Amino acid sequence: MTPEISIIVPQFEKADLTIRCIESLLKHHSSPMQIILVDDGSSKAALRSIQQRQFSNTEVVRNSENRGITYSWNRGAELAQGVFLIFLNNDVETHGDWCERLIAPIRKSECLISGPKSRVESRFPQHLDSTSPKRKLLEGWCLALAKSYFDRLGQFDERYRLYFSDTDLQLRILQSFESRERSSQQVLRGVQEVPGLPVEHLGHRTTRSQPSRSRQWRRDRKTYLQQWFSKAD
Repeated sequence: MTPEISIIVPQFEKADLTIRCIESLLKHHSSPMQIILVDDGSSKAALRSIQQRQFSNTEVVRNSENRGITYSWNRGAELAQGVFLIFLNNDVETHGDWCERLIAPIRKSECLISGPKSRVESRFPQHLDSTSPKRKLLEGWCLALAKSYFDRLGQFDERYRLYFSDTDLQLRILQSFESRERSSQQVLRGVQEVPGLPVEHLGHRTTRSQPSRSRQWRRDRKTYLQQWFSKAD
């Protein structure tokens, strides 16, 4: 039976966090789902500790070297069989059934992408202001969208290694919504927060283990500014 939801969980070295993430997810969800755990070049010991758990409905794949979360998201999506994709950080704990509630507005054509928590983007492309008047985007630790739409959109942009790829994806969604989706009135909005879900983000514990993360943030930010604004600053 093909699962309706595929959950992609990248991880690097933090096996304890990943184990807690997967265990809590499976504990609170009885409906069939596909979990794709993408190890981003961790040590053999870290990978082994996860594989030994033999989680149900979970496929573990390993990058031969550390490629960054953006590459890992895309690799997981390529292996996904579900109608809906959920991109989930490994520093997340589940306290109740939330996956179906997260994808519900997408299923109902209320939005193109959903997430449990939003943020106000301090710098926002002016031509997209009308699609998000309050300049709100979703936090990137948990995002859901239809696989068919994700594939059509072109996946995450791998020019961003660790940072801003979730922001770039959402801006491309808003751009698509402005030019095509909204004009046909098939979807009410591009981005939608689904608050109150029993899922907890433990707070950037994943990226702390990434080497040279401050330097990578500056590189990814420069790419982001060049992509969406007139010049990098």
